[in-house]
Amino acid sequence: MIRERCRKVYSPGQHLSVDESLVLFKGRLHFRQYIKTKRARFGIKVYELTTADGITLDFLVYCGTGMYDDDKNSTMPSSQRIPIELMGPFLNKGHIVFTDNYYTSPSLASYLLSKRTYICGTIRANRKHYSKEILNDQLAKGTAVFYKTRNEDNKMLACKHRATKDKSGNKQKVVYMLSTYHNPVMVETRKSDKNGNIILKPSMVKSYNVHMGGVDRVDQQLHGIQALRKSYKWYKKLAFRLILQCALNSQKIYTHSTGRHISYLDFLMSNIKLLFSLTPEIPHNPSLVVGEDFERLTGRHFPSMLPPGKPGNDDRHHKRCRVCYAKGKLTAKGHPLKTVFVCIFCPSQPGLHPDECFQIYHTVLDYS
Repeated sequence: MIRERCRKVYSPGQHLSVDESLVLFKGRLHFRQYIKTKRARFGIKVYELTTADGITLDFLVYCGTGMYDDDKNSTMPSSQRIPIELMGPFLNKGHIVFTDNYYTSPSLASYLLSKRTYICGTIRANRKHYSKEILNDQLAKGTAVFYKTRNEDNKMLACKHRATKDKSGNKQKVVYMLSTYHNPVMVETRKSDKNGNIILKPSMVKSYNVHMGGVDRVDQQLHGIQALRKSYKWYKKLAFRLILQCALNSQKIYTHSTGRHISYLDFLMSNIKLLFSLTPEIPHNPSLVVGEDFERLTGRHFPSMLPPGKPGNDDRHHKRCRVCYAKGKLTAKGHPLKTVFVCIFCPSQPGLHPDECFQIYHTVLDYS
């Protein structure tokens, strides 16, 4: 159900990315994975399709070998079947999918091209059908070499790029790329070397760095809210992770659609308060108070009169009616409507007329 909602609720832009995430779990489980580069390192592996800003569009939970034996692409290796399965609803729409060297291959690129979908990603130098001539080219720092296929119906561009800074031990930092969308051009970056010269990179490398980190961004944002708890049941951990991921999707889509920025934590708290207000009646307990909206929409409430005023003044104190003021109702002289009745069970003890206003305030979320 969550996968179906993720596919339908949001229409993404052109750039998508496929990568794996790890849900922390250290218990006994035959398909538990170890990935040293992930934040959790041990846990349940989830293949995810996301946008560049971290909106999850689809996912697959790794359940061990044989999990994809019944699909229509069973003759392909799993590194190709996974992105094809995730990209199913988004094929034939002109998307560009970014992948790392585990998934990228010329055969996957050829299949996606037949579905009007492009690919860009790092690739292992020993991949089958990848250019062998490109391996022998010796490059200076900050340079690149490109190889292009001759087949016009199956255009692929191979790239070998050496970074301006080498790895530790003076080892060359070389990256191999494959793209079916980009052109063999070098573009400027915002960085410069020690001599002040602007650093150039292949366009596919720059585009990959910008659009590939969607899954990692989801992991970073979910790690900031520690809602998961210790459990011996792996499916509980996975279920809570998926619920939090849905909430993160909602926060991002809300920001896109309204233009209002709200943090993930504030978004979670506002939804929790709203869910509390929609639940059946909860016994009055001051320790459960999480806000005025929660308190006024739950429990039991009774109108009470304010105590009398001082001798010689008005008979009783008065308060402005909160519902009438929210609706803009005023007296003939333009003053707010006042009342001697309040609700002493609400934290702020608002003034309310003891008829319709009292009922509206305690049953309607937006009483204006």
